[in-house]
Amino acid sequence: MDYKFSQGLSQVFKQSKSEAKRLKSEFLNTEHLLLGIIKTENSAKEILQSLNADLTQIRRKIETLNTASLNPISEEVTNISFTKMADHAINVQSSNADNIKAMKLIPFTCF
Repeated sequence: MDYKFSQGLSQVFKQSKSEAKRLKSEFLNTEHLLLGIIKTENSAKEILQSLNADLTQIRRKIETLNTASLNPISEEVTNISFTKMADHAINVQSSNADNIKAMKLIPFTCF
């Protein structure tokens, strides 16, 4: 599927990929997406902060869990792909965004 993402979301994906590489992960998973959100300026990060989420603690927990994973890769991966779970999260987000856009258009189509 071909998606058009905002510049902010594209930055989150770029940072997420960097995090997956840094943590020597073979795949980009939802925890990498969360790290990407935490490490870039975006509305999702602002929402987490408004909920008093401890972003430093979240980051540390993800990094601790990742280093405890059973088989991190030893060599650097150049082409990191999404896990099924991360891909599903992106599909749901994209679908919800399309539904919200459609709902915003409904009042205009009534005239």
